[in-house]
Amino acid sequence: MDNFTFYSPTYFVFGKKTEEETGKYARQYGGKKVLIHFGGGSAIDSAKGIALGVPYSGDFWDFYKGKPVVEALPVGVVLTIAAAGSEGSTDSVVTNEDGMYKRCADGDVLRPKFAIMNPELTTTLPPYQTASGIADIMAHCMERLFSHTRDVEITDRLLEAILIAMIKEGRRVMADPENYEARANIMWTGMVAQNGLTGVGRQADWGTHHLENELSSKYGCSHGAGLAILFPAWMTYAMNRRLDRFVEFATRVWGFPMNFEHLMKAVPAAVERIAVLDRTKEPGSICEPLYQDICQAYYGLGKQMAVVGGRYGLSSKDTTPDFVACHNPSYVTKYDLLKHLKPGGVFLLNCQWSVEELAANLPADMKRALAEKKVQFHIINAIDIAKELGLGGRTNTILQAAFFKLVNLLPVADVAGYMKDAIKKTYGRKGEKIVEMNCAAVDRGFENLVKVDVPTARAGAKEQDSEKKNIPEFIEKIVNVMNRQEGGAIPVSAFVGMEDGTFPAGTAAYEYRMQLSPLDCTGCGSCATVCPAKTKALAMKPLSSQKTEEKNWDFAIAAVSIKQDVDVKKSVKNSQFAQPLFEFSGACAGCGETPYIKLITQLYGDRMYIANAK
Repeated sequence: MDNFTFYSPTYFVFGKKTEEETGKYARQYGGKKVLIHFGGGSAIDSAKGIALGVPYSGDFWDFYKGKPVVEALPVGVVLTIAAAGSEGSTDSVVTNEDGMYKRCADGDVLRPKFAIMNPELTTTLPPYQTASGIADIMAHCMERLFSHTRDVEITDRLLEAILIAMIKEGRRVMADPENYEARANIMWTGMVAQNGLTGVGRQADWGTHHLENELSSKYGCSHGAGLAILFPAWMTYAMNRRLDRFVEFATRVWGFPMNFEHLMKAVPAAVERIAVLDRTKEPGSICEPLYQDICQAYYGLGKQMAVVGGRYGLSSKDTTPDFVACHNPSYVTKYDLLKHLKPGGVFLLNCQWSVEELAANLPADMKRALAEKKVQFHIINAIDIAKELGLGGRTNTILQAAFFKLVNLLPVADVAGYMKDAIKKTYGRKGEKIVEMNCAAVDRGFENLVKVDVPTARAGAKEQDSEKKNIPEFIEKIVNVMNRQEGGAIPVSAFVGMEDGTFPAGTAAYEYRMQLSPLDCTGCGSCATVCPAKTKALAMKPLSSQKTEEKNWDFAIAAVSIKQDVDVKKSVKNSQFAQPLFEFSGACAGCGETPYIKLITQLYGDRMYIANAK
């Protein structure tokens, strides 16, 4: 799931005769100036356009051409058609008749302050408008459902639930236009589908909506009718790009049964057991969906078959990328980044090293892989670029632009336009300066890529001899392998004697986390920020420049003993000479609990019982 923010302050008043209280809610939530519109999406969006134009000295169409939306009069709504969801959304779509351009403005200030929603007001709609509204609501869900973002189970299920409800209630209301309950469900669902909740943490497409905007502005059809025409064509075009999602759409939403005729023909009669492996995870369910389908198929045919379930390909371990990026240069020595990269694939490294300095900083196994796989190797110094632009440590926009240039999925000019439009939409309310910094980051991501030629001689690169540290076998063969993200390669035999799940204590001492070791620093900068010295005693420096301190750390651990002649109970200061029983924290960077846990074991550890709650 992607990161997201969500803000929805609209006050909803739902039910019969609620429009009679419009004045009350206008006074309560609108203030002295409030625009109240009675109607559907077009009327509400027009009100939002007026609300934008009143406090603005220029042409309000500027906001529909990309100007950030930061100020507008408050808007109230009395809804008379369930369709666009404008009663709870942040956007406004209007048509400029000078050229028939249908465009969108978007910003949190455009959410209505209140919305009166009486389903009775929709009963006089012609069947065409009711059906068009249902199609629009379903399209809002499908634009989000058919996403490339994975592991968004909660919004997947919300979208599927809305679609299932619309199929049921749509049929009911078309057969019985006076059915209040059906219209009530449709009206509330229309708002939920478009107020942003179903889109958090995932990418949406909206390509079909953009195409339909041109269709309806030119030919005058209702928005929902245009979407009903375009969506099946789009599905035919896009189906093979995420076939798994379309299969789920058919079975989960429309209830299409799986056809097992071909399965029965393909399975030899002598087979007595079948293993069914599924990609999906269904926490809390009796079993996985495909496993359940196979069991039901054999049960329905009256055939005896032993069926066992399982999963495959989780974390995309069954895929081989064409493209790999490393955004943290310290990872080049921690992980085998190129292990799964296809021959001839692209590798992007974000680092502060020059091309000439790479030879001294990249490990030998990476040099070999770069040469043997004939990798297209590029570097970019997004770290310094971000600082130069005033973005601090936020390198994501720079690196995203670099990714799009290297993979060549779309023309660079188009990518730049899409990214900058998204930046204006996301950061517009924070001011022009923030928008300009992030737009500049897009340009620098395109411009500052450096192609690195990999000599074939690197295929024979060897690691320099280094002193072998005396570490326990468990650390070397299990913990270190897990920390390299290669836990799947550990054989079952490595856990002999630990079948009950026993895990040795003190392993964090070998992971160098949260201690004064150069290998431990996570780069959060908190220690340097809060240092109380008049002239800072701590400064953040690249890891590569601090490797010499590693020997000092090893000496302190191995040769410096606990001071037994100090009265550790005399003061807090003296307590720090006592042996801590939680010495090496395994917590996340910046965790405030870890020093307290360490201190309490130094004070009372000889008579403590500690229970670990999960």
